[in-house]
Amino acid sequence: MPRDFKEEVLFVEIFDYAMQGEMDHIDMPNRKAGQLVRLVMQNNRIGKEKRLKLFSEMSDAEIDDLARIVHVASAPPSDEDDA
Repeated sequence: MPRDFKEEVLFVEIFDYAMQGEMDHIDMPNRKAGQLVRLVMQNNRIGKEKRLKLFSEMSDAEIDDLARIVHVASAPPSDEDDA
């Protein structure tokens, strides 16, 4: 399988897992949840300006909780999973 294809498949799997985690945690439109997932995956966080501009209806704690969900979804499996 070509490397680019593998990376794309991995991105989609992580994105879907993160989206499901967010939707289980908070009720928000899919478009907004997807935007949050993409921002965290690209930047590892959501900066103050983007928080105010794109997610002003959410508290910092809510955004941080959702960012943690994305981080968990994108974390490589631990060695314990292989045992």
